[in-house]
Amino acid sequence: MRFDQDDSKLITASLDTSIIVWDIISESSLFKFSYVFFFVKIKKISRLTGHKNAITQIENFKYRKENSNIEYDLLLSSSKDGLFKVNI
Repeated sequence: MRFDQDDSKLITASLDTSIIVWDIISESSLFKFSYVFFFVKIKKISRLTGHKNAITQIENFKYRKENSNIEYDLLLSSSKDGLFKVNI
């Protein structure tokens, strides 16, 4: 499980070989016993598939081509199937 660089999306990976990107919208916060608990609404943005075995690592970062104003959100994943995948 990992948050994106803007902390607006949560990326989860599981043993069923799927990666899910969630949109997180803060609703309110609750202060209790010096801890901060956040209640959030979560909306599924996309489900990525393609690995044949359990996902072992996910990483999210932004990429911009040299001399370009276009920025890409890249999601990298690796799995016990020996594959390394890049999703744009």
